[in-house]
Amino acid sequence: MPHVARLEGPKGNSIYQVGGKSFVFFRTPQPDASDPDSGERYADVIMLWVESESDKLALVQDPGSPFFTTNHFDGHPSVLVRASRLSEITTTELAELIQDVWLIIGVVATWQRGYFNGQETSCASMGTVAVTVIAGPLNYGGVNPKVKDCHVPQLPQPSSMKPINLLPTT
Repeated sequence: MPHVARLEGPKGNSIYQVGGKSFVFFRTPQPDASDPDSGERYADVIMLWVESESDKLALVQDPGSPFFTTNHFDGHPSVLVRASRLSEITTTELAELIQDVWLIIGVVATWQRGYFNGQETSCASMGTVAVTVIAGPLNYGGVNPKVKDCHVPQLPQPSSMKPINLLPTT
């Protein structure tokens, strides 16, 4: 991904950031993530941001899922996964998680820039919102995308026809 930096944490763990914002990091062994039988702390835990609390719950509630969370991450939109269980996740699933994080960071940047504060609604302002979201963490690396002018052809308007019920009635 463009502008992603790999940093080394204070204990040698990998941290992936864009513009100083972490979105994936490898945790050092912590007491909240340990083997339930031996108590040994897991040394291979990776933290990934997710889109929302509901996405987090969907990933961690399945007992067969490699994703989990701990009390330390209550209220934080992230999941944990052990590197030793990554083979249980398809490349597509992992790519979707990382893409979701990318777009979430873009939405946060859009909000921080005040683009949702009831300003005018125009093609240019909506275009600016869209490109800011798509830029994701690049917003924190110096990118400040703007749409100054856009020319949209006359688009057909939504139908005012009454809805048609396509479900069979019993």
